[in-house]
Amino acid sequence: MSWNLYIGIGLAPFAPDLNVVRNTDVTLRQIWLRKSNRKLQLIYAGETLTDCIDEKLARWDDNECLPSSRGVYRYHDDDDEVSIEAFQLDGKDISRIPRDLSWLLSTLELRHQCDRMRMRVRGQALAQHRHRKYARLTNATASNEKQSRSRNRIRRELFMIPGTQWCGRGDRATKYTNLGGFGMADACCRKHDTTCPFYIPAFESRYGIFNWRISSMMHCTCDERFRTCLKMAGTASADFIGKIFFDVLQSKCFVLKPQKVCIKRSWWGKCQRHEYRKQAYVRDSVPY
Repeated sequence: MSWNLYIGIGLAPFAPDLNVVRNTDVTLRQIWLRKSNRKLQLIYAGETLTDCIDEKLARWDDNECLPSSRGVYRYHDDDDEVSIEAFQLDGKDISRIPRDLSWLLSTLELRHQCDRMRMRVRGQALAQHRHRKYARLTNATASNEKQSRSRNRIRRELFMIPGTQWCGRGDRATKYTNLGGFGMADACCRKHDTTCPFYIPAFESRYGIFNWRISSMMHCTCDERFRTCLKMAGTASADFIGKIFFDVLQSKCFVLKPQKVCIKRSWWGKCQRHEYRKQAYVRDSVPY
């Protein structure tokens, strides 16, 4: 199996850019908006925006930009062929922007697209949560549940990394032994998704916090095992998935600590009984 990885980094006055395109028709873009001190990260499947993050620009993000104006680099990893192309714009002359990077001229529209996509996905997730709750209360028939699973599977397809069955939000495998073309990396994703005992689903509360993200938040130990598995796989596809999960999406994790809480109070407000419960504390992921 062979696949191409294209990375372009642009240094416009206010909008440096990172663009990754593979022959599986997946595009990753990062745009540094220095004027507003924001970083915009977008993932496309074909022409469809499937995920994005709009966050404050960290002070070390500028170190990711490359110094060359434009160059192409290639290397091989077993059966995987990877090509990297870097682009830098060091002035205000927008005519120097290549035609394939013309989307740099519409960063405001990209932010609007990100906002609309996040609102749409959040609405879909909340609607699915309400539908599941209603289905449990009304004891929906097996045929309706089958149709619902089919619709949910179609939605999950938009959030999966091509070449995998388990890497993304949810999975599209029909059974546990199903793996995609990137078998070793896909096995790491499968283990990460199915063996972690502590996690917080999207838009749900557990361990004292609410997960506002559109994907599950895992315990930091599970994420560290996932990182180790990808490193030990040692393939370009595993490194690609690791960089998406830890560096591009910058997924959060949490640790659990015992916290003393009051479970019974007197009528004047004094606590009469305490117990220790697990409390989650969110942590930033370690770069890949």
